[in-house]
Amino acid sequence: MYTLLLPIGLYAHAVIGSGVAESDLVVPTLLGDAGILPALPAAFILVAMLAAAMSSLDSVLLVMASTWERDVVSFVRHVDEGRVVAHTRFWVALFAIITAWLSLNPPGSIVTLTAFSGGLYAACFFPAVVLGLLWRRGTGAGAVASLVTGFVVLLCWRWVPFSNAVHEVFPAMALSLAAYVGFGLARPPLEAAKGLDTPL
Repeated sequence: MYTLLLPIGLYAHAVIGSGVAESDLVVPTLLGDAGILPALPAAFILVAMLAAAMSSLDSVLLVMASTWERDVVSFVRHVDEGRVVAHTRFWVALFAIITAWLSLNPPGSIVTLTAFSGGLYAACFFPAVVLGLLWRRGTGAGAVASLVTGFVVLLCWRWVPFSNAVHEVFPAMALSLAAYVGFGLARPPLEAAKGLDTPL
């Protein structure tokens, strides 16, 4: 996707020049100026972009709602299996409304939000996914601790002195990884726990 975005930026610089103050306005300017693209191709590109976004957003909303219902709500209180689907539909609607509100009142530019979301994924899930596959001493508690640690560090790094010298994703990933490894080392090895002398 990044390699596809670079030509758009180069094209925008060649056509628009320095007339766009924010990067979020590059594509709307390209599509809305009849001198750059006629109305029919611009409408086709806009519909294609919206279709591509919707094909991803509906899956993300469904996964987010079902994960919230199954892994958070059901963990806190008992949920009747017959009502799980109805509850999940409610969460889909609620998360869609929140997302729509955030898109109308964005806390930052698209570039900033994309960089933050990428850093959030890396800091929260990298240790659990990679070490969970490759290291036998990983634990569920370590996965939760690494997720929470990465999330908190990523959000709070801007208030740390001299935080501008290092992007927040690097300390967040390092401390998240340390939390996962620390919890893993705190428990006995799998072989010792099972009374085995050789690895399984």
